[in-house]
Amino acid sequence: LPRAGLAAYAVVAGLVFLAPIASMVLASVTGGDGALTLDHYRFLIERQRTGAAFQVRPLPAIYNSLAFAAAATLLALPMGVVVAVLTTRRYRGRTLVDAAAMAPLAVSGIIVGLGLLRGLVFGVEIAGWRIAASGAVAIVVAHAVSGYPFVVRTVSPGLDGLDRSLVESARALGASRARVVRDVELPLVWPAVVAGAAFAFAVSIGEFTSTVVLSTGADAYTMPVAIERFIGRRLGPATAMGVVLLVVTGLSFVVIERLGGEHRGL
Repeated sequence: LPRAGLAAYAVVAGLVFLAPIASMVLASVTGGDGALTLDHYRFLIERQRTGAAFQVRPLPAIYNSLAFAAAATLLALPMGVVVAVLTTRRYRGRTLVDAAAMAPLAVSGIIVGLGLLRGLVFGVEIAGWRIAASGAVAIVVAHAVSGYPFVVRTVSPGLDGLDRSLVESARALGASRARVVRDVELPLVWPAVVAGAAFAFAVSIGEFTSTVVLSTGADAYTMPVAIERFIGRRLGPATAMGVVLLVVTGLSFVVIERLGGEHRGL
């Protein structure tokens, strides 16, 4: 019975997680008559070559997705690590800090986008100075806000599981609190930091709702936005762009893992 249950679970998991991906890949190479074709990919190439300035083109969408994701990860990673350190210390109000840090997970991306639209794009006035940001900056901030809770959730368990005697020994030898975190704790939980970076990158590269709200033109379109635009015309090019997104995301994970491993070995 346990083996039968495990086999049934594997089948269901395969249908739920793998079948949609396989279906998308197959649709990207299937024409309207059911025959195998590369016409959908040719459409993307042709759109890149001849598309007007106001139209979504594949290469700028890929570049924007990677650039926004890299910038959002660089912003989300230190934010997440700092919050993870705060949520693993013993002090009054820690539960409130933890709950506040996870707030982005409890709201939709469109809520984050609308909030940043009001606070950044429209601007706020502080001490007589008006602070405003739009376009790429606003999108990166929105992606970082959506991604940093995943950094917190991957790094916190590692910090909680550390041998506290190592930290206490470093403190006894005169190391500051910041230096203990940098030279003792973070190297020991580096795999969790890399995993958090990968999660933040993946969240950013696949983010759609806040990007749609904050993008100001074709120069800010990302791959998910391009897929949505292509769906409005024909499903075939959208599935081809979805495969491109899948490949780019997979390669990005490989690069992040390799860079993380090399950094750890230094």
